[in-house]
Amino acid sequence: MSNPLKEDFASFAEHAAAPDMHAAVLARSKRLGVRRAVAGAVTALVVLFGGVTGAFAIVNSWPEELSEAAAAVPGTFYYLDQGGEGGATRVLSWKAGDDEPAVVLEGDDTLRSTATISPDGRNIAWRETTGDGGTANLKVKDLATGVVTTLMDEFRYLPCAEPVWSPDSRSLLVGRQPLDESVGVHAFYVSLDAPQEFGDDVEIPGCHPRFVAEGEFAGDILYWGNGIEAMAPDGSPSGLDTADAVSTLYDTLGRTASSLVAISPDGRKACLSTDLETVDRAISCDTIVELPGGRVFQSPDHFSVAYVFAGPVVVGRSEGELKVMESSGAAIGTLGEPASLAEAELFAYAG
Repeated sequence: MSNPLKEDFASFAEHAAAPDMHAAVLARSKRLGVRRAVAGAVTALVVLFGGVTGAFAIVNSWPEELSEAAAAVPGTFYYLDQGGEGGATRVLSWKAGDDEPAVVLEGDDTLRSTATISPDGRNIAWRETTGDGGTANLKVKDLATGVVTTLMDEFRYLPCAEPVWSPDSRSLLVGRQPLDESVGVHAFYVSLDAPQEFGDDVEIPGCHPRFVAEGEFAGDILYWGNGIEAMAPDGSPSGLDTADAVSTLYDTLGRTASSLVAISPDGRKACLSTDLETVDRAISCDTIVELPGGRVFQSPDHFSVAYVFAGPVVVGRSEGELKVMESSGAAIGTLGEPASLAEAELFAYAG
């Protein structure tokens, strides 16, 4: 079956102009706000094609630190795998240019459905199941010091409202079922500065809330209800129109969305999972739609491609390679992952 992600970049590579790559690197780097000292001459772009599947590799003859794709994503990518002792779930981190990923955290399968990286890349939070599985603690690990804090002792959690960081990385919105209510969807803020205290509550009539980080709708919450829905921080309707966000997916792709996974910082793009076998939180998303309107921005014809939003750029992952794209969809370049990440699932980017 064809792979549109690779076909799209192969087309880009065929038309790449090799003679003036030095100028191209500088121009694009300035547009991305990257300031790097460029020393020495930059030689030609070499494109190697091989195999009947159309596999390819992009080899830059300049050092890795001058790679345009690497400059566009200076932060850290995060992955989940089951490579721990006895098949334990691990959270792995990797930056472009690193030889191998680092192990950030190891635990049970709860990490797959709840681990979340703060936008500033300083902390990871997750729900640690207690008792019979209906209750949990909220844990936070400082990624610089390794210190683990119990931010909230045992509480009754809502499976479909996993912890999600606020845009400023100082608090988490946590799905919780109050002890005095048998039903109801509620989320509460828990601040890093006030552990063991549930702050303001927000009623979210849906699952998988995600914050808009910047722009006109900063602070608004998108969630998965009857498709993608949106609300202002105070619970009133958002000004961001999501009514038609998923209504045309079946006509366009021949399949429907099952979950909201991520949104771009400005809330103008939403990344969805169309894998109907997803249980709890979908780890990766395979389809990006634009808001408002629901125009399909990126989508392969199978589930071997996963996307993450990396600040102002979009990154698609397929068969050990990361394709870095501008928000318009124009290709910037590719990065090759270490072979040790072959069985891992990309789920986040921060920094």
